[in-house]
Amino acid sequence: MSQDCDIVGLMMGCLDEKEAAQIRKAMGSKPELAQQAAQLQCLMDLMPRESYSPPPQLAQRTIARIEQARLRNNAAISTSRSGWPAWTVGSWRLADLLAGTAIMGIAVLVAFPSINKAWANYREVACRQTLGTLGQALNQYANQHDDQFPHAGTHGYAGAYFVSLRENGYLSDDFRTRCGTHDTTGYPASSTMVQLRAAKPDEFRHQARRLGGCYSYGLGHENGDGIVFGPTRSLGDQTPILADNPPASGIGNSDNHRVRGRNNGGQNVLRVGGDVQFMTERNHGTDDIYLNRKNRVGAGIGSSDTVLGPGDTQP
Repeated sequence: MSQDCDIVGLMMGCLDEKEAAQIRKAMGSKPELAQQAAQLQCLMDLMPRESYSPPPQLAQRTIARIEQARLRNNAAISTSRSGWPAWTVGSWRLADLLAGTAIMGIAVLVAFPSINKAWANYREVACRQTLGTLGQALNQYANQHDDQFPHAGTHGYAGAYFVSLRENGYLSDDFRTRCGTHDTTGYPASSTMVQLRAAKPDEFRHQARRLGGCYSYGLGHENGDGIVFGPTRSLGDQTPILADNPPASGIGNSDNHRVRGRNNGGQNVLRVGGDVQFMTERNHGTDDIYLNRKNRVGAGIGSSDTVLGPGDTQP
């Protein structure tokens, strides 16, 4: 069985414990498998989850109908005067098999783009909703903190914005910073992150990136004396403060929305004023939202230099 089939079996709960453990191990070492699993989960989330009770004696009546149909077909074949032989497995010709394969192939080609487009639209909508909720929470936070948003520099990592919102009661405990997927694992508290930073730096970075989830947060900016200031409302309503994470390497748009038919991708961007827009370029005006003016991931060089970094990024 291929790993693609194994992933489907895992998501549908059809694998035994040994097989499930093997595919989870493979997903841990191969990011492309984990991405396929996430895409499949998104599609499964679109399916209705209502449970239905079968009608009484459904199995018995189905078996009876099949038996009746089988007897009628046998009688029709035996009394046929068309000159065609009765159907058997061996009577299938290569041409029949090729025709059947072609029909199946056409069906896949027709259906897959629609499924792919539906999945892409779902992720964009899910992202906008998540970013919209985060925007409301950020502005509630700013209302109580003199127009200041959470400052990544205070804790040393960008994902701290989410900890600040959650622990100040602006987000529910079950809120997840994931784009269209479900992460049921609990998030660490700020006190736990302090302990991890001192004792387990690698685990600290892992958890910091988890806290940031699919999104990059504003790292603030340096003034002329090298002091880093966090994002504030004074930057203007159109200034980006959160967006989909940048690509894992190189210059380009977020991988979150890179799908067939739109290779260039793009990113949902939350602005200080609460507006969420999908951008096909990674620039705010002439400013790269993922790099500062020194082409580095870090605090901006001056207040007009906006930089957004994934959860484990230091200002």
